[in-house]
Amino acid sequence: MCSILLALMFMRFEAIPSVRKLFRRLKGRTYKLGWRAHTLVSMKALLITYIVRAVNVNDKDLVNPLMGKATCLLRLYGKRISHAIADSQYYSAEVFKTIRRYGAEPVIPPL
Repeated sequence: MCSILLALMFMRFEAIPSVRKLFRRLKGRTYKLGWRAHTLVSMKALLITYIVRAVNVNDKDLVNPLMGKATCLLRLYGKRISHAIADSQYYSAEVFKTIRRYGAEPVIPPL
């Protein structure tokens, strides 16, 4: 079975111009508007899977669903996840445990 390196990434986007204008007016407040696309991509920048959630959803909460979806998809093609690379936002014992449960080694720098 072939293995594959994956990277957990996220990006915030605001698809509607009127939402962008409202966001600029509310910028000084304690909440934000918008959406974040949490993606799981191969090291060759090929999109494996993604989840779109509101900006206020914690990134760590989506590691399990992303890894689950990616594992199922890759298994269909005889591949597995060998390493999961992420930024320091994902550094936590729970995320490390989740990634290892899917048979991958986490590569995440400390905060």
